[in-house]
Amino acid sequence: MTTNPIDATLPPCRSTLLSSLRACLAAADDHRDLAEVAGLTGLAFYLNVDRIVSPSGVAAYPWAQELPGMVSRLGYAVEIVYSDDEDPQFDRAQERAARVAANALTRGMPSMLFGVHLPEFGIVRGYDAHTRELTVSGVLDGAGGQARLPIDRLGRGDVPVLLLATLHSARADLDETRVRLTAIRHAVRRAAGLGPRLGGFTCGVRGYAVWHDALESGTIDPAGHAYTLHVIAELRAAAAPFLHRLGGAFDDAAASYAIAADRLVALSAATPFPLPEGFGFTSSARSEALDAIGAIGEAEARAVQAMELALDATRRTRAISALKITEAGPDDASALFRYADEMPLAELADAAQVERERVKPHIGGSFRAKIAREGRELVGALHYADLDDAGPPIDTDDGRYLYLYYVWVAREHRDTGIGSELMDALMETALDEGYRGIFADATDQEVYLYVPAFAALGFEMVDRTEDAALMYRAVRGAKPAATISAAPDAGDGPLRVVVAQHRPCPVVARTRENVIAAAQAAQERGARVDLVIRSTPPNEIVVGGRRLPLTYIPADAAALALEHAADAWDKR
Repeated sequence: MTTNPIDATLPPCRSTLLSSLRACLAAADDHRDLAEVAGLTGLAFYLNVDRIVSPSGVAAYPWAQELPGMVSRLGYAVEIVYSDDEDPQFDRAQERAARVAANALTRGMPSMLFGVHLPEFGIVRGYDAHTRELTVSGVLDGAGGQARLPIDRLGRGDVPVLLLATLHSARADLDETRVRLTAIRHAVRRAAGLGPRLGGFTCGVRGYAVWHDALESGTIDPAGHAYTLHVIAELRAAAAPFLHRLGGAFDDAAASYAIAADRLVALSAATPFPLPEGFGFTSSARSEALDAIGAIGEAEARAVQAMELALDATRRTRAISALKITEAGPDDASALFRYADEMPLAELADAAQVERERVKPHIGGSFRAKIAREGRELVGALHYADLDDAGPPIDTDDGRYLYLYYVWVAREHRDTGIGSELMDALMETALDEGYRGIFADATDQEVYLYVPAFAALGFEMVDRTEDAALMYRAVRGAKPAATISAAPDAGDGPLRVVVAQHRPCPVVARTRENVIAAAQAAQERGARVDLVIRSTPPNEIVVGGRRLPLTYIPADAAALALEHAADAWDKR
Protein backbone atom coordinates (compact mmCIF):
# COMPACT_ATOMS: atom_id res chain seq x y z
CA MET A 1 0.00 0.00 0.00
CA THR A 2 1.43 3.34 -1.07
CA THR A 3 -0.11 6.65 -0.10
CA ASN A 4 0.57 10.13 -1.31
CA PRO A 5 1.76 12.42 1.46
CA ILE A 6 -1.17 14.20 3.06
CA ASP A 7 -1.15 17.92 3.70
CA ALA A 8 -0.38 17.85 7.42
CA THR A 9 2.07 20.16 9.13
CA LEU A 10 3.29 20.60 12.68
CA PRO A 11 1.88 23.77 14.25
CA PRO A 12 4.53 25.88 16.02
CA CYS A 13 4.98 24.62 19.57
CA ARG A 14 7.95 23.91 21.82
CA SER A 15 6.36 20.66 23.03
CA THR A 16 6.66 18.28 20.08
CA LEU A 17 4.10 15.92 21.62
CA LEU A 18 1.58 18.74 21.81
CA SER A 19 2.48 19.90 18.30
CA SER A 20 2.15 16.44 16.71
CA LEU A 21 -1.10 15.79 18.57
CA ARG A 22 -2.58 19.08 17.36
CA ALA A 23 -1.57 18.17 13.80
CA CYS A 24 -3.56 14.94 14.11
CA LEU A 25 -6.52 16.80 15.60
CA ALA A 26 -6.46 19.32 12.74
CA ALA A 27 -6.58 16.43 10.25
CA ALA A 28 -9.75 15.29 12.05
CA ASP A 29 -11.14 18.83 11.59
CA ASP A 30 -10.73 19.44 15.33
CA HIS A 31 -9.31 22.93 15.78
CA ARG A 32 -9.45 23.42 19.53
CA ASP A 33 -6.88 25.94 20.70
CA LEU A 34 -3.60 25.21 22.43
CA ALA A 35 -4.91 26.00 25.91
CA GLU A 36 -7.75 23.48 25.58
CA VAL A 37 -5.58 20.69 24.19
CA ALA A 38 -2.76 21.34 26.66
CA GLY A 39 -5.25 21.48 29.53
CA LEU A 40 -7.22 18.34 28.64
CA THR A 41 -4.09 16.28 28.06
CA GLY A 42 -2.54 17.58 31.29
CA LEU A 43 0.52 18.88 29.45
CA ALA A 44 -0.25 22.42 30.65
CA PHE A 45 0.64 21.23 34.17
CA TYR A 46 3.47 18.85 33.27
CA LEU A 47 7.04 18.82 34.60
CA ASN A 48 9.60 16.01 34.45
CA VAL A 49 13.32 16.47 35.21
CA ASP A 50 16.35 14.39 36.08
CA ARG A 51 19.03 15.43 38.54
CA ILE A 52 20.91 17.57 35.98
CA VAL A 53 17.82 18.80 34.09
CA SER A 54 18.94 17.27 30.81
CA PRO A 55 17.00 17.97 27.57
CA SER A 56 15.61 14.41 27.64
CA GLY A 57 13.37 15.17 30.61
CA VAL A 58 10.79 16.87 28.39
CA ALA A 59 10.18 13.70 26.39
CA ALA A 60 11.19 11.05 28.95
CA TYR A 61 7.75 9.89 29.99
CA PRO A 62 5.95 6.53 29.82
CA TRP A 63 3.83 7.81 26.94
CA ALA A 64 2.48 4.35 26.09
CA GLN A 65 0.72 4.46 29.47
CA GLU A 66 -0.12 8.17 29.44
CA LEU A 67 -1.31 8.75 25.87
CA PRO A 68 -4.55 6.70 26.02
CA GLY A 69 -5.89 8.82 28.89
CA MET A 70 -4.73 12.06 27.29
CA VAL A 71 -6.39 11.27 23.98
CA SER A 72 -9.52 9.91 25.65
CA ARG A 73 -10.06 13.23 27.40
CA LEU A 74 -9.95 14.83 23.96
CA GLY A 75 -12.75 12.48 22.91
CA TYR A 76 -10.82 9.95 20.81
CA ALA A 77 -9.61 6.38 20.96
CA VAL A 78 -5.97 5.76 20.13
CA GLU A 79 -4.07 2.82 18.70
CA ILE A 80 -0.51 2.58 19.98
CA VAL A 81 2.40 0.52 18.75
CA TYR A 82 5.19 0.40 21.33
CA SER A 83 8.46 -1.52 21.51
CA ASP A 84 12.09 -1.02 22.52
CA ASP A 85 15.50 -2.52 21.83
CA GLU A 86 14.98 -5.27 24.43
CA ASP A 87 12.00 -6.66 22.53
CA PRO A 88 13.04 -9.84 20.63
CA GLN A 89 10.22 -9.09 18.17
CA PHE A 90 11.19 -5.50 17.58
CA ASP A 91 11.21 -5.99 13.79
CA ARG A 92 7.59 -7.17 13.91
CA ALA A 93 6.67 -4.05 15.87
CA GLN A 94 8.28 -1.95 13.12
CA GLU A 95 6.17 -3.70 10.48
CA ARG A 96 3.02 -3.28 12.55
CA ALA A 97 3.74 0.42 13.06
CA ALA A 98 4.08 0.87 9.31
CA ARG A 99 0.75 -0.90 8.70
CA VAL A 100 -1.05 1.15 11.34
CA ALA A 101 0.36 4.38 9.94
CA ALA A 102 -0.55 3.37 6.37
CA ASN A 103 -4.12 2.48 7.36
CA ALA A 104 -4.49 5.82 9.12
CA LEU A 105 -3.27 7.64 6.04
CA THR A 106 -6.02 6.04 3.94
CA ARG A 107 -8.43 7.85 6.28
CA GLY A 108 -6.53 11.10 5.84
CA MET A 109 -5.01 10.87 9.30
CA PRO A 110 -1.34 11.33 10.17
CA SER A 111 0.16 9.41 13.09
CA MET A 112 2.31 10.64 15.94
CA LEU A 113 5.78 9.08 15.93
CA PHE A 114 8.57 9.41 18.48
CA GLY A 115 12.13 9.74 17.20
CA VAL A 116 11.54 11.94 14.16
CA HIS A 117 14.85 13.77 13.51
CA LEU A 118 15.65 13.88 17.25
CA PRO A 119 14.36 12.10 20.38
CA GLU A 120 11.17 14.11 19.93
CA PHE A 121 7.71 13.62 18.45
CA GLY A 122 6.81 14.23 14.84
CA ILE A 123 4.16 12.94 12.45
CA VAL A 124 3.91 10.35 9.71
CA ARG A 125 2.16 11.88 6.71
CA GLY A 126 2.97 9.44 3.88
CA TYR A 127 4.01 5.85 3.12
CA ASP A 128 5.81 4.30 0.14
CA ALA A 129 5.45 0.51 0.03
CA HIS A 130 8.02 0.17 -2.78
CA THR A 131 10.86 1.90 -0.98
CA ARG A 132 9.50 0.86 2.46
CA GLU A 133 9.77 4.40 3.75
CA LEU A 134 7.56 6.73 5.73
CA THR A 135 7.24 10.40 4.91
CA VAL A 136 7.70 12.28 8.17
CA SER A 137 7.62 15.81 9.51
CA GLY A 138 9.49 16.92 12.62
CA VAL A 139 11.35 19.67 14.41
CA LEU A 140 14.12 19.87 11.81
CA ASP A 141 11.87 20.35 8.80
CA GLY A 142 13.71 22.76 6.50
CA ALA A 143 16.81 22.59 8.70
CA GLY A 144 18.41 19.37 7.49
CA GLY A 145 15.91 16.90 8.91
CA GLN A 146 15.21 13.96 6.58
CA ALA A 147 11.73 13.84 5.13
CA ARG A 148 11.73 10.05 4.64
CA LEU A 149 12.35 7.38 7.27
CA PRO A 150 13.02 3.72 6.37
CA ILE A 151 10.81 1.27 8.22
CA ASP A 152 13.80 -0.63 9.54
CA ARG A 153 15.03 2.60 11.18
CA LEU A 154 11.87 3.08 13.26
CA GLY A 155 12.86 3.20 16.91
CA ARG A 156 16.56 3.06 16.05
CA GLY A 157 17.45 6.61 16.99
CA ASP A 158 19.45 7.94 19.94
CA VAL A 159 16.65 6.73 22.25
CA PRO A 160 15.87 3.17 21.09
CA VAL A 161 12.10 3.32 21.55
CA LEU A 162 9.42 2.77 18.95
CA LEU A 163 6.23 4.63 19.73
CA LEU A 164 3.56 5.31 17.13
CA ALA A 165 0.08 6.54 18.01
CA THR A 166 -2.93 7.00 15.76
CA LEU A 167 -6.30 8.55 16.57
CA HIS A 168 -8.75 5.83 15.76
CA SER A 169 -12.29 7.11 16.08
CA ALA A 170 -14.57 10.04 15.50
CA ARG A 171 -14.60 12.55 18.34
CA ALA A 172 -16.95 11.47 21.12
CA ASP A 173 -19.56 13.90 22.42
CA LEU A 174 -18.27 14.39 25.98
CA ASP A 175 -19.60 16.62 28.73
CA GLU A 176 -17.22 19.56 28.43
CA THR A 177 -17.15 20.51 32.10
CA ARG A 178 -16.91 16.94 33.34
CA VAL A 179 -13.94 16.10 31.12
CA ARG A 180 -12.15 19.31 32.09
CA LEU A 181 -12.57 18.41 35.76
CA THR A 182 -11.23 14.94 35.01
CA ALA A 183 -8.17 16.55 33.45
CA ILE A 184 -7.63 18.71 36.54
CA ARG A 185 -7.87 15.67 38.81
CA HIS A 186 -5.24 13.98 36.65
CA ALA A 187 -3.06 17.09 36.81
CA VAL A 188 -3.27 17.17 40.61
CA ARG A 189 -2.17 13.54 40.80
CA ARG A 190 0.73 14.14 38.46
CA ALA A 191 1.73 17.29 40.35
CA ALA A 192 1.96 15.12 43.47
CA GLY A 193 4.32 12.76 41.61
CA LEU A 194 1.74 9.98 41.34
CA GLY A 195 1.27 7.76 38.33
CA PRO A 196 3.77 6.03 36.02
CA ARG A 197 7.19 7.57 35.47
CA LEU A 198 10.61 6.54 34.25
CA GLY A 199 13.43 5.80 36.67
CA GLY A 200 15.82 8.65 37.38
CA PHE A 201 13.23 11.38 36.81
CA THR A 202 11.17 13.46 39.20
CA CYS A 203 7.78 14.67 38.05
CA GLY A 204 5.37 17.22 39.44
CA VAL A 205 6.01 20.11 41.81
CA ARG A 206 8.94 18.31 43.46
CA GLY A 207 10.75 18.62 40.13
CA TYR A 208 11.38 22.29 40.89
CA ALA A 209 13.37 21.37 44.00
CA VAL A 210 15.51 19.02 41.88
CA TRP A 211 15.93 21.80 39.31
CA HIS A 212 16.88 24.27 42.05
CA ASP A 213 19.42 21.83 43.53
CA ALA A 214 21.04 21.30 40.11
CA LEU A 215 21.41 25.05 39.65
CA GLU A 216 22.77 25.55 43.15
CA SER A 217 25.27 22.68 42.95
CA GLY A 218 26.47 23.58 39.46
CA THR A 219 25.55 20.16 38.04
CA ILE A 220 22.89 21.70 35.78
CA ASP A 221 23.01 20.90 32.06
CA PRO A 222 22.84 24.41 30.51
CA ALA A 223 21.21 23.18 27.29
CA GLY A 224 18.69 21.10 29.22
CA HIS A 225 17.96 24.02 31.52
CA ALA A 226 17.32 26.33 28.58
CA TYR A 227 15.25 23.82 26.59
CA THR A 228 13.13 22.79 29.57
CA LEU A 229 12.52 26.45 30.41
CA HIS A 230 11.22 27.22 26.93
CA VAL A 231 8.97 24.16 26.78
CA ILE A 232 7.53 24.53 30.29
CA ALA A 233 7.03 28.29 29.87
CA GLU A 234 4.88 27.66 26.80
CA LEU A 235 2.89 24.90 28.52
CA ARG A 236 2.30 26.93 31.69
CA ALA A 237 1.02 29.85 29.64
CA ALA A 238 -1.89 27.56 28.75
CA ALA A 239 -2.72 26.60 32.35
CA ALA A 240 -4.46 29.76 33.54
CA PRO A 241 -6.68 30.19 30.44
CA PHE A 242 -7.75 26.56 30.72
CA LEU A 243 -8.59 26.90 34.42
CA HIS A 244 -10.62 30.07 33.80
CA ARG A 245 -12.90 28.00 31.55
CA LEU A 246 -14.00 26.06 34.62
CA GLY A 247 -15.38 29.13 36.37
CA GLY A 248 -14.66 31.18 39.45
CA ALA A 249 -13.88 28.24 41.75
CA PHE A 250 -10.56 27.85 39.92
CA ASP A 251 -9.60 31.55 39.86
CA ASP A 252 -7.08 31.22 42.71
CA ALA A 253 -5.36 28.30 40.99
CA ALA A 254 -5.33 30.21 37.70
CA ALA A 255 -3.79 33.25 39.39
CA SER A 256 -0.96 31.16 40.86
CA TYR A 257 -0.28 29.45 37.54
CA ALA A 258 -0.26 32.86 35.85
CA ILE A 259 2.46 33.96 38.30
CA ALA A 260 4.45 30.82 37.54
CA ALA A 261 4.00 31.29 33.79
CA ASP A 262 5.12 34.94 33.93
CA ARG A 263 8.30 33.99 35.81
CA LEU A 264 8.99 31.12 33.41
CA VAL A 265 8.46 33.33 30.35
CA ALA A 266 10.72 36.04 31.78
CA LEU A 267 13.45 33.56 32.67
CA SER A 268 13.24 31.82 29.29
CA ALA A 269 13.51 35.21 27.54
CA ALA A 270 16.79 35.75 29.39
CA THR A 271 18.00 32.23 28.54
CA PRO A 272 18.33 31.72 24.78
CA PHE A 273 17.73 28.38 23.12
CA PRO A 274 19.50 26.99 21.22
CA LEU A 275 22.37 28.18 23.37
CA PRO A 276 24.93 30.34 21.62
CA GLU A 277 28.40 28.87 21.31
CA GLY A 278 30.45 29.29 24.46
CA PHE A 279 27.40 29.98 26.63
CA GLY A 280 28.03 29.77 30.35
CA PHE A 281 26.18 30.80 33.49
CA THR A 282 27.30 34.06 34.99
CA SER A 283 26.92 34.50 38.73
CA SER A 284 24.07 36.94 38.24
CA ALA A 285 22.31 34.64 35.74
CA ARG A 286 22.61 31.69 38.11
CA SER A 287 21.29 33.77 41.02
CA GLU A 288 18.39 35.03 38.92
CA ALA A 289 17.54 31.47 37.85
CA LEU A 290 17.71 30.18 41.43
CA ASP A 291 15.32 32.87 42.66
CA ALA A 292 12.95 32.30 39.76
CA ILE A 293 12.82 28.49 39.99
CA GLY A 294 12.24 28.69 43.73
CA ALA A 295 9.42 31.20 43.30
CA ILE A 296 7.89 29.19 40.45
CA GLY A 297 7.89 26.03 42.54
CA GLU A 298 6.18 27.86 45.40
CA ALA A 299 3.57 29.38 43.05
CA GLU A 300 2.76 25.99 41.55
CA ALA A 301 2.49 24.37 44.98
CA ARG A 302 -0.11 27.03 45.84
CA ALA A 303 -1.83 26.43 42.51
CA VAL A 304 -2.11 22.68 43.09
CA GLN A 305 -3.50 23.23 46.57
CA ALA A 306 -6.03 25.70 45.13
CA MET A 307 -7.01 23.18 42.45
CA GLU A 308 -7.64 20.54 45.09
CA LEU A 309 -9.88 22.93 47.04
CA ALA A 310 -11.69 23.97 43.87
CA LEU A 311 -12.22 20.36 42.82
CA ASP A 312 -13.70 19.60 46.23
CA ALA A 313 -16.01 22.63 46.09
CA THR A 314 -17.07 21.86 42.53
CA ARG A 315 -17.68 18.23 43.35
CA ARG A 316 -19.93 19.26 46.21
CA THR A 317 -21.84 21.76 44.07
CA ARG A 318 -22.36 19.29 41.22
CA ALA A 319 -23.40 16.52 43.60
CA ILE A 320 -25.94 18.67 45.43
CA SER A 321 -27.40 20.16 42.24
CA ALA A 322 -28.20 16.68 40.93
CA LEU A 323 -29.40 15.34 44.29
CA LYS A 324 -32.98 14.28 44.97
CA ILE A 325 -34.06 13.24 48.47
CA THR A 326 -37.33 11.37 49.00
CA GLU A 327 -39.14 9.77 51.92
CA ALA A 328 -38.83 5.99 51.66
CA GLY A 329 -41.78 3.72 51.03
CA PRO A 330 -42.02 -0.09 51.01
CA ASP A 331 -40.69 -0.18 47.43
CA ASP A 332 -37.45 1.39 48.67
CA ALA A 333 -36.53 -1.48 50.99
CA SER A 334 -33.62 -2.48 48.74
CA ALA A 335 -32.04 0.94 49.37
CA LEU A 336 -31.83 0.35 53.14
CA PHE A 337 -28.82 -0.83 55.16
CA ARG A 338 -26.47 -0.42 52.20
CA TYR A 339 -23.64 0.45 54.57
CA ALA A 340 -23.40 -3.26 55.32
CA ASP A 341 -22.41 -3.89 51.69
CA GLU A 342 -19.29 -1.76 52.22
CA MET A 343 -18.12 -3.78 55.22
CA PRO A 344 -15.83 -6.70 54.27
CA LEU A 345 -18.00 -9.30 56.04
CA ALA A 346 -20.12 -11.65 53.96
CA GLU A 347 -22.47 -12.47 56.82
CA LEU A 348 -23.47 -8.81 57.10
CA ALA A 349 -24.73 -8.80 53.53
CA ASP A 350 -27.02 -11.72 54.41
CA ALA A 351 -28.12 -10.00 57.62
CA ALA A 352 -28.89 -6.82 55.68
CA GLN A 353 -31.28 -8.65 53.41
CA VAL A 354 -33.03 -10.21 56.42
CA GLU A 355 -33.38 -6.77 58.02
CA ARG A 356 -34.83 -5.30 54.81
CA GLU A 357 -37.54 -7.93 54.78
CA ARG A 358 -38.18 -7.44 58.51
CA VAL A 359 -38.68 -3.67 58.32
CA LYS A 360 -40.41 -3.54 54.93
CA PRO A 361 -43.96 -3.69 56.35
CA HIS A 362 -43.10 -0.89 58.78
CA ILE A 363 -41.47 1.58 56.36
CA GLY A 364 -43.25 4.90 56.65
CA GLY A 365 -44.67 3.92 60.05
CA SER A 366 -42.55 2.78 62.99
CA PHE A 367 -39.46 2.77 60.76
CA ARG A 368 -38.69 5.64 58.41
CA ALA A 369 -35.95 6.55 55.98
CA LYS A 370 -34.89 9.24 53.56
CA ILE A 371 -33.27 8.15 50.31
CA ALA A 372 -30.79 10.28 48.29
CA ARG A 373 -30.32 9.66 44.58
CA GLU A 374 -28.44 11.29 41.74
CA GLY A 375 -30.53 10.32 38.75
CA ARG A 376 -31.13 6.62 39.23
CA GLU A 377 -28.02 6.11 41.33
CA LEU A 378 -28.47 5.55 45.07
CA VAL A 379 -25.94 7.79 46.82
CA GLY A 380 -27.14 7.97 50.42
CA ALA A 381 -29.79 7.11 52.99
CA LEU A 382 -30.82 8.12 56.48
CA HIS A 383 -32.76 5.80 58.84
CA TYR A 384 -34.87 7.19 61.67
CA ALA A 385 -38.00 6.74 63.77
CA ASP A 386 -40.07 8.35 66.51
CA LEU A 387 -38.11 7.96 69.74
CA ASP A 388 -40.92 5.87 71.29
CA ASP A 389 -40.92 3.51 68.30
CA ALA A 390 -37.12 3.22 68.30
CA GLY A 391 -36.90 2.23 71.96
CA PRO A 392 -33.25 3.08 72.74
CA PRO A 393 -31.98 3.14 76.33
CA ILE A 394 -32.57 6.88 76.86
CA ASP A 395 -34.18 8.61 79.80
CA THR A 396 -35.66 12.01 78.96
CA ASP A 397 -38.83 14.06 79.41
CA ASP A 398 -42.18 13.47 77.74
CA GLY A 399 -41.51 15.72 74.75
CA ARG A 400 -41.70 14.47 71.16
CA TYR A 401 -38.34 13.44 69.73
CA LEU A 402 -36.99 11.65 66.70
CA TYR A 403 -34.27 9.03 66.90
CA LEU A 404 -31.61 8.82 64.17
CA TYR A 405 -30.29 5.33 63.56
CA TYR A 406 -27.75 5.96 60.84
CA VAL A 407 -26.62 8.23 58.01
CA TRP A 408 -24.95 6.53 55.07
CA VAL A 409 -23.33 8.06 51.97
CA ALA A 410 -21.90 5.87 49.20
CA ARG A 411 -18.13 5.71 49.44
CA GLU A 412 -17.44 7.37 46.10
CA HIS A 413 -19.81 10.26 46.95
CA ARG A 414 -18.47 11.16 50.38
CA ASP A 415 -17.25 14.66 51.20
CA THR A 416 -19.76 16.14 48.76
CA GLY A 417 -22.28 17.41 51.32
CA ILE A 418 -24.85 14.65 50.75
CA GLY A 419 -24.88 13.73 54.45
CA SER A 420 -25.64 17.34 55.37
CA GLU A 421 -28.41 17.48 52.77
CA LEU A 422 -29.99 14.34 54.23
CA MET A 423 -29.74 15.84 57.70
CA ASP A 424 -31.34 19.09 56.50
CA ALA A 425 -34.22 17.05 55.07
CA LEU A 426 -34.66 15.29 58.42
CA MET A 427 -34.61 18.60 60.29
CA GLU A 428 -37.34 19.90 57.98
CA THR A 429 -39.46 16.83 58.71
CA ALA A 430 -38.89 17.19 62.44
CA LEU A 431 -39.91 20.84 62.32
CA ASP A 432 -43.01 20.19 60.20
CA GLU A 433 -44.16 17.36 62.48
CA GLY A 434 -43.65 19.19 65.75
CA TYR A 435 -40.61 17.38 67.14
CA ARG A 436 -38.39 19.12 69.70
CA GLY A 437 -35.15 17.45 68.69
CA ILE A 438 -33.32 14.39 67.45
CA PHE A 439 -31.38 11.85 69.52
CA ALA A 440 -28.73 9.41 68.29
CA ASP A 441 -26.43 6.84 69.84
CA ALA A 442 -22.75 7.05 68.88
CA THR A 443 -19.52 5.16 69.47
CA ASP A 444 -15.78 5.76 69.30
CA GLN A 445 -15.44 3.41 66.32
CA GLU A 446 -14.49 5.27 63.17
CA VAL A 447 -16.30 2.80 60.92
CA TYR A 448 -19.66 2.80 62.70
CA LEU A 449 -21.74 5.49 64.41
CA TYR A 450 -18.66 7.63 64.99
CA VAL A 451 -19.04 10.51 67.47
CA PRO A 452 -17.22 13.09 65.27
CA ALA A 453 -19.41 12.10 62.30
CA PHE A 454 -22.53 13.03 64.28
CA ALA A 455 -20.85 16.19 65.55
CA ALA A 456 -20.22 17.20 61.92
CA LEU A 457 -23.98 16.91 61.35
CA GLY A 458 -24.76 19.39 64.14
CA PHE A 459 -25.16 16.99 67.09
CA GLU A 460 -23.71 17.57 70.55
CA MET A 461 -22.94 15.00 73.21
CA VAL A 462 -25.36 15.11 76.16
CA ASP A 463 -24.31 11.95 78.04
CA ARG A 464 -21.52 9.42 78.00
CA THR A 465 -20.69 5.97 79.34
CA GLU A 466 -17.56 3.90 78.88
CA ASP A 467 -18.94 2.30 75.70
CA ALA A 468 -21.46 4.78 74.32
CA ALA A 469 -22.27 8.43 73.74
CA LEU A 470 -25.72 10.02 73.56
CA MET A 471 -25.94 12.74 70.92
CA TYR A 472 -28.64 15.40 70.48
CA ARG A 473 -29.56 18.02 67.92
CA ALA A 474 -32.19 20.57 68.80
CA VAL A 475 -35.05 21.38 66.44
CA ARG A 476 -36.87 23.86 68.66
CA GLY A 477 -36.56 24.90 72.28
CA ALA A 478 -33.87 24.28 74.85
CA LYS A 479 -31.83 21.13 75.15
CA PRO A 480 -33.68 18.58 77.37
CA ALA A 481 -32.28 16.74 80.34
CA ALA A 482 -31.38 13.35 78.86
CA THR A 483 -29.22 10.46 79.96
CA ILE A 484 -28.33 6.95 78.88
CA SER A 485 -30.52 4.74 81.06
CA ALA A 486 -28.93 2.35 83.52
CA ALA A 487 -28.44 -1.26 82.45
CA PRO A 488 -30.44 -3.99 84.21
CA ASP A 489 -28.94 -5.11 87.50
CA ALA A 490 -26.73 -8.19 87.23
CA GLY A 491 -28.22 -9.87 90.29
CA ASP A 492 -26.51 -12.42 92.50
CA GLY A 493 -27.34 -15.62 90.61
CA PRO A 494 -25.85 -16.95 87.36
CA LEU A 495 -24.27 -14.66 84.77
CA ARG A 496 -27.27 -12.82 83.40
CA VAL A 497 -27.31 -12.23 79.63
CA VAL A 498 -30.16 -9.96 78.53
CA VAL A 499 -30.85 -9.72 74.80
CA ALA A 500 -33.51 -7.17 73.94
CA GLN A 501 -31.84 -5.65 70.92
CA HIS A 502 -34.31 -5.06 68.09
CA ARG A 503 -32.57 -2.07 66.56
CA PRO A 504 -33.12 -2.28 62.77
CA CYS A 505 -29.50 -2.76 61.76
CA PRO A 506 -27.71 -5.78 60.22
CA VAL A 507 -24.57 -5.13 62.29
CA VAL A 508 -26.42 -5.22 65.58
CA ALA A 509 -28.75 -7.98 64.38
CA ARG A 510 -25.81 -10.27 63.68
CA THR A 511 -24.26 -9.42 67.04
CA ARG A 512 -27.60 -10.23 68.70
CA GLU A 513 -27.70 -13.67 67.06
CA ASN A 514 -24.06 -14.34 67.91
CA VAL A 515 -24.54 -13.45 71.58
CA ILE A 516 -27.65 -15.62 71.85
CA ALA A 517 -25.79 -18.56 70.24
CA ALA A 518 -22.81 -18.02 72.55
CA ALA A 519 -25.03 -17.95 75.65
CA GLN A 520 -26.87 -21.09 74.57
CA ALA A 521 -23.58 -22.88 73.87
CA ALA A 522 -22.30 -21.85 77.31
CA GLN A 523 -25.43 -23.26 78.92
CA GLU A 524 -24.95 -26.54 77.07
CA ARG A 525 -21.41 -26.75 78.48
CA GLY A 526 -22.86 -26.40 81.93
CA ALA A 527 -21.80 -22.79 82.53
CA ARG A 528 -23.95 -20.81 84.96
CA VAL A 529 -25.52 -18.49 82.38
CA ASP A 530 -29.07 -17.13 82.57
CA LEU A 531 -30.21 -16.08 79.05
CA VAL A 532 -33.10 -13.63 78.98
CA ILE A 533 -34.52 -12.80 75.56
CA ARG A 534 -36.84 -9.85 75.93
CA SER A 535 -39.20 -8.39 73.33
CA THR A 536 -39.82 -5.07 75.08
CA PRO A 537 -37.64 -1.95 75.04
CA PRO A 538 -35.14 -0.61 75.67
CA ASN A 539 -33.03 -2.10 72.91
CA GLU A 540 -29.91 -3.49 74.53
CA ILE A 541 -27.61 -6.45 75.01
CA VAL A 542 -26.42 -6.67 78.61
CA VAL A 543 -23.92 -9.18 80.00
CA GLY A 544 -23.43 -9.26 83.76
CA GLY A 545 -24.90 -5.79 84.20
CA ARG A 546 -22.78 -4.20 81.46
CA ARG A 547 -24.48 -3.00 78.29
CA LEU A 548 -22.53 -3.93 75.19
CA PRO A 549 -21.69 -1.15 72.71
CA LEU A 550 -23.41 -0.91 69.36
CA THR A 551 -20.91 -2.85 67.29
CA TYR A 552 -20.29 -6.04 65.38
CA ILE A 553 -19.16 -8.98 67.49
CA PRO A 554 -18.23 -12.10 65.46
CA ALA A 555 -19.52 -15.48 66.59
CA ASP A 556 -16.14 -16.78 67.78
CA ALA A 557 -15.39 -13.55 69.66
CA ALA A 558 -18.82 -13.65 71.33
CA ALA A 559 -18.32 -17.28 72.38
CA LEU A 560 -14.85 -16.64 73.80
CA ALA A 561 -15.88 -13.45 75.59
CA LEU A 562 -18.91 -15.10 77.15
CA GLU A 563 -16.87 -18.08 78.29
CA HIS A 564 -14.37 -15.78 80.03
CA ALA A 565 -17.21 -13.68 81.49
CA ALA A 566 -18.91 -16.77 82.92
CA ASP A 567 -15.65 -18.01 84.47
CA ALA A 568 -14.93 -14.60 85.97
CA TRP A 569 -18.51 -14.37 87.26
CA ASP A 570 -18.19 -17.66 89.12
CA LYS A 571 -14.90 -16.59 90.67
CA ARG A 572 -16.19 -13.30 92.08
